[in-house]
Amino acid sequence: MAKCPRCGEQISETATFCPICGYFLQTVPGAVSTALGQASSDRLGGPLQHAIPASRPTGVTAIGWVQVMGGALIIVLGIVFVIVSPLIGAPFIALGLLAAFIGRAVLTGKNWAWTLDLVLNILGIVLGVALLVFGSGLAIIAIAVDAIIVYYLTRPVVRAYFGRPSKEMSTSAIP
Repeated sequence: MAKCPRCGEQISETATFCPICGYFLQTVPGAVSTALGQASSDRLGGPLQHAIPASRPTGVTAIGWVQVMGGALIIVLGIVFVIVSPLIGAPFIALGLLAAFIGRAVLTGKNWAWTLDLVLNILGIVLGVALLVFGSGLAIIAIAVDAIIVYYLTRPVVRAYFGRPSKEMSTSAIP
């Protein structure tokens, strides 16, 4: 077992990044040698450098695929609604394309997709609370799901996958 150079936790020898603090550990292939004979970048210098993408966390994969499949379902509904009224169906198709596009961006680790997902899930919590106040008991489920996703997206490993350091990592010196 190896130790993470940032937090000192025991990690697997084959780990791409530290599961505790998100520090990237994988060696960069073809690192250029300097005049001193040392590799100029034999390690990625932290979570902001995405020369080699980290393996995608399982939860990110689930969130991304649910968004892609949800987008496809909304597109199908939009096509059905276009038959009834193009005015009703067109927004569904546009929303479905947007959802699928965001899901694909989540799967590929785009930084903006993390931000957008976080904002949309926080808005979902606010909307769920409003629906709960107006008597929709099922809103509790939506609030719980959105809260779990917000919590998950803010975990250090997930933040690191999207190229965002955790607060503790951004204030500490990178070794």
